[in-house]
Amino acid sequence: MYLIYGQENYLINKKINQLIEENKDAQVINFYFNDAKANELISLVSSSTLFDDKRLIFIHDCNYFWSKLNKNDTAISLSLIDAINSNMNDLVIFVNNNIDKKDLFYNNKFVEFFQLHNGNTYFAQAVQNNELFKHIKNICDEIGVTIDTLAINLLTQKLPNNLSIIHHEIKKLSMQTKNITSDVVNENISTIYVEDTFGFSNSIETNNFSSIWRKYKEKINEATDVTYLISQLSQLLVLADQIYLFLKCNKTLTNLANELKINQYRVKKVYGLLNILGIKKIHSMIIDLNILDYEIKHAKINAEYGFEQFLINHFKD
Repeated sequence: MYLIYGQENYLINKKINQLIEENKDAQVINFYFNDAKANELISLVSSSTLFDDKRLIFIHDCNYFWSKLNKNDTAISLSLIDAINSNMNDLVIFVNNNIDKKDLFYNNKFVEFFQLHNGNTYFAQAVQNNELFKHIKNICDEIGVTIDTLAINLLTQKLPNNLSIIHHEIKKLSMQTKNITSDVVNENISTIYVEDTFGFSNSIETNNFSSIWRKYKEKINEATDVTYLISQLSQLLVLADQIYLFLKCNKTLTNLANELKINQYRVKKVYGLLNILGIKKIHSMIIDLNILDYEIKHAKINAEYGFEQFLINHFKD
């Protein structure tokens, strides 16, 4: 049993791929958790026998590790515990990319069960600026290209502190050359990523399909990679969810800004988004973006088409 969590999606996906590589013959199943599907999850975990092929069951966004469970949630979590206990064949892996603190576990029966059974944990901590050089070098080594110091410094200036985006851009550069220099970076990577941090996400606040669609098309015409827009929106929604949880704990926006080291202006803007969209819609969008991200990474859907369908589903009247 594993728990993979944190906010650095690149490191989370790397750990997931490592487990898949270590269990090449196992069937991979991804389950996106919500309360309405809890019984479906229990049935899935319970459905294995010793005579079946091994499965890797990735359970995404289960909140039992970080929530106070009411009576109904406790009963469901205990049923899930029984299902996991009786499953001697499969590997169950919980994945959550909405958690920014390593030890933010709630004291409940489910956490007790995980700790009692020595569950493995992997925390994908957001990469700090002083760690970027090392990670960029590692990414280049994995892809099979060389890169000089000037090029690395230029990448950190042009791209946001997001390893998924950095990996994506280096992968594109590797198709042109196996030796990435500062000239190569200058010629091929736009500063659009850092010039308009909130350009697209600001349009989401309107909750108006026409405005959002117009801004989306504008960014695409500027050659902004759609995966960056997906990442930007995902981070925005995760912060909105964190604000909701902080307020439920009777904490203030100032508390959140200080604890997460986020600009107070940004926190207030995202709080406004929370009030406009509502927490149910935000949760629904987070789940759908996670599914879309998985399908894009596994070449099951075209990124632009998938994201456009997402925008239509959530914002078109």
